[in-house]
This record gives sequence, structure tokens and C-alpha cells, in this order.
Amino acid sequence: MANTKTILVTGAGSGIGRAIAQRLSKNNYPLILLGRNQDKLEAARNSLESPEKHQCISCDIRLPKDIANALEKSKINSLYALVANAGIGGENRYLSNDRWNEIIDTNLTGTYNTIQECLPYLKKNKAPYKKIVILASVLARLGVPG
Repeated sequence: MANTKTILVTGAGSGIGRAIAQRLSKNNYPLILLGRNQDKLEAARNSLESPEKHQCISCDIRLPKDIANALEKSKINSLYALVANAGIGGENRYLSNDRWNEIIDTNLTGTYNTIQECLPYLKKNKAPYKKIVILASVLARLGVPG
């Protein structure tokens, strides 16, 4: 994947991440799809335009080494953009401390880890403008009943 327009999408196995990947593939961007579930990633890749030009790599963004390994496995030299979409939620009323920690580790720390690991690849890209898009829940600003 030497193409200078390669985009990495986290949380690409389902939901908004998958929809973003579908849209980007229609615009002919080569993609690296990251997520925890390889089967969902494969299904997402198969739903894209020209599935053979995209990669899907299972990793846990809570672990910087997992992200580094995924980037190494992709054999890319640079990234044009990062879409940090991965995130999880939980039942408000009965959220355990463990679940709270898992949400923070994924949604906040995982996003930070992803950006940190992708920055060197973004900096290597020769395009004049590189992009980082971070998606987050409205629940960061607005509570819900319960």
C-alpha cells in the first residue's frame, strides 16, 4: 500500500465506522480497517468497493503495542488520514467500575493511543495536509436519564 492517500479507520467492523469505510471506498481511498473482531472486519471489507485493495487487521486500541503491530503488519509507509471512530458505551444506571474503566480505556485512552501510534505515519506522508478525524459521543456533553 504505497498509495499516499491511505486512510486508517478504527471501529470499522460495524456501525458508523463501517459506514465511513464504505463512503471512503467509493471515493477510491485504500483503507486499513481496525477493530477487535476479525470476522466483522472481513464482512466490512467485503462490503466495500474493490475489497481487495483494503486491509483489515484485528487489534485492541487500548494497547499501544497492538496498534503498532497492526501498522507494521499493514506494511504501509505513510498515512493520509486517520478516522478515530472506535468507541463503546454502557448502561447508565448500573455501570460497574470495571465497565467504566473499559469505556474510558477504549473511548479516551484508546483514541489517544491510536493518534500517538499513527502520527509518525501521518508525518511521513508528502501530502500538504494530513487529516485526523475524531468521533465521540454526544454523551460527553449531555447526560441521559437513568
